[in-house]
Amino acid sequence: MKEGFEIPKKADMERVLLQRLGEIVQKLDLLVELSIPPPKTETVRLSKLEQAVYALCDMQHDRKEVARILGKSPNLVSVTLDALKKKGLVRSLSVAGRTCYLRLRG
Repeated sequence: MKEGFEIPKKADMERVLLQRLGEIVQKLDLLVELSIPPPKTETVRLSKLEQAVYALCDMQHDRKEVARILGKSPNLVSVTLDALKKKGLVRSLSVAGRTCYLRLRG
């Protein structure tokens, strides 16, 4: 064997494989969700805070960044994001180890 070459342990390989498969499943779930026509959202009423948070759900910002930009507490932003998720307007995704948010409607 060459010096400096190390064979990964089976457990490490399995962990990496399971992590990659989880990421693939998450992306496939998103593709399926995005391929379903959205319901009309004109009837959904959003508060000013919900509108501001919704506008920042562009896969570029995590919860803490949204809170910092809006000058709100992370807990308030979390509650608002949960409300938007329940309304079917946003979805969270793990991107490069961060949980970011994506608008699904509008």
